[in-house]
Amino acid sequence: MVNLYQKAIAIAALFIFQGVHAQVWISDKTDFQPRSGYALQIDGNLKVDSGIKLAETDGEPGQVLKSTGPNSRPVWVDNPDVELPEGMLFIENTYTKIQENGAENVLNNRISTIPSITPGELYTSTNTNNWKKIIEINNIVVSEKKTFINVDFQTGVTLTKSSIRSGDFTQFACGVFLKKQNETSYKLKGYRLGQVTAIGNVSIVQSNFDMIYTINLDPETAIGTYDSFIGCKKFNEFPLITGNSSNFQLYIGSSSDEEKISKFNNQSVYKVDVSFKL
Repeated sequence: MVNLYQKAIAIAALFIFQGVHAQVWISDKTDFQPRSGYALQIDGNLKVDSGIKLAETDGEPGQVLKSTGPNSRPVWVDNPDVELPEGMLFIENTYTKIQENGAENVLNNRISTIPSITPGELYTSTNTNNWKKIIEINNIVVSEKKTFINVDFQTGVTLTKSSIRSGDFTQFACGVFLKKQNETSYKLKGYRLGQVTAIGNVSIVQSNFDMIYTINLDPETAIGTYDSFIGCKKFNEFPLITGNSSNFQLYIGSSSDEEKISKFNNQSVYKVDVSFKL
């Protein structure tokens, strides 16, 4: 082996005379020890001012070198990677359900006092707190820690009574409930109030309702499989029903009279987007 040093640059060539073989190494360290099995080794930064040619090709603009495995020549390939800014949101999964409920989703309880609604309140099979389940989506998969669940709920609302006077109204609340599948209780994550008001003396009033909400999951516990549903309940009404007077009946995503109200207008649509942040 012959070593030549000039300005702390060491260049060595090792000749092994079994035929003629050469090992060349370049380093700025006088104690650098090359590894056997490599024809050329460079210890330090490498600056290339001209092109690199592999297998008689320079590659195309924008291409990158891709390894083809040990003892194989790398190849030029199109760059599949896209540099994405930190903080960008990506939709991981989307779930959608469309439902025509019929006449079973009716809120016909009488309102004597305005009920309280507390974000985070629990819903169980034995304690519903007057929430009526309207539409549900199960098996929502979350596989990233920094996850947001975006919900979009749209539905038709129908108010009926034997005689509705102009100005009569019913207020209602619809909320989004969520739980992990290994949990027994749903939690109310957010809600929105809606109202149906009569204009003129009629027996049926139809309106539309929509709610958009974003749930920020705790990164420490986000990963898992979830179930979710939209629940609604009466919140207030005018006039308050007393005595034996007939009650306001509020249908969510359904109607008591399918001949007068379009099924398409009254159907419930629930969409869930699972997004994560880089």
